[in-house]
Amino acid sequence: MGPDHWHDFETRIVLVGPDYGCSVIWFSDPVPYEETRLSSDLVRRLTAWEELYYRGLDDEMKWRSGQLRERFGLDGIELSDAVSKEIGPEFEVRLRSNGAIQDPPPFVSDTPATNSAAREAFAFRARRARDDWARLRRIQAENETGSPIWSAHSASGAIFRPNDVDRL
Repeated sequence: MGPDHWHDFETRIVLVGPDYGCSVIWFSDPVPYEETRLSSDLVRRLTAWEELYYRGLDDEMKWRSGQLRERFGLDGIELSDAVSKEIGPEFEVRLRSNGAIQDPPPFVSDTPATNSAAREAFAFRARRARDDWARLRRIQAENETGSPIWSAHSASGAIFRPNDVDRL
């Protein structure tokens, strides 16, 4: 993935996997379940799956049994497919099983979203990210050096910009 495409994780690639976030749904960052608008049954199943992950690991983060590891991986496949079906074909859902199984190819629904509220929740986040990226590109285009624009603000109110260094 080239440098211009890492933002796909904000606009079209949804990750499903536990990682000490507020949910197992990641769209750049963990997305709280209430913001996903996924069905209550699917959220319940995702929550139980995450609990299985943490119960299934010992203090050294190794699986307590091969059976638990396999169940976690297979359940992850089923849940990733269910997420894909709810949010629809404009999104790619990738399972991160954290080594429980070899992660399968991405899931992309071949039918329209079965949950229009969830599809719209993800579409809204994607539109917002695209708008942010477009704004960043405009700012960079206006900057004569082409480098990212950032600044530091001191408590006194002074503003330091890296492009001002030569002028100091």
